[in-house]
Amino acid sequence: MNAEARLTALGLGLPAPLLSCAESASVGLKAQALHLADRTYEAFEAISEAEAPAEEFKQHACRAELHRLRSVVLTALGAEETQIVASFCAAISIAKEQKAVLLVKGAEATYAEYRRRASIASIGIL
Repeated sequence: MNAEARLTALGLGLPAPLLSCAESASVGLKAQALHLADRTYEAFEAISEAEAPAEEFKQHACRAELHRLRSVVLTALGAEETQIVASFCAAISIAKEQKAVLLVKGAEATYAEYRRRASIASIGIL
């Protein structure tokens, strides 16, 4: 369903980009909840679903957070390190381009925690 159809269906007078970002943000929250409920694959699907509208309307802040969430979910799924790191780097880069300090700090903190855990796991403590 395209943005205009969503607007009509919802009966809202919101501009399509604003609605798209709100949808992406709500899907992001859904993905976090699914991940915390150990429904990680469903969380990954939700993030993938939210990326298209965020990309379509150039919602960079939403895209940065979706990349951060994707990194967390990829980690939980046991994905390749290169995929995980690439997603973290994209989250940080997009947030920096937008000068979104809170998103930068959030992505960097999550990435640092990922690296810390990976380092501990590599020396056999976990």
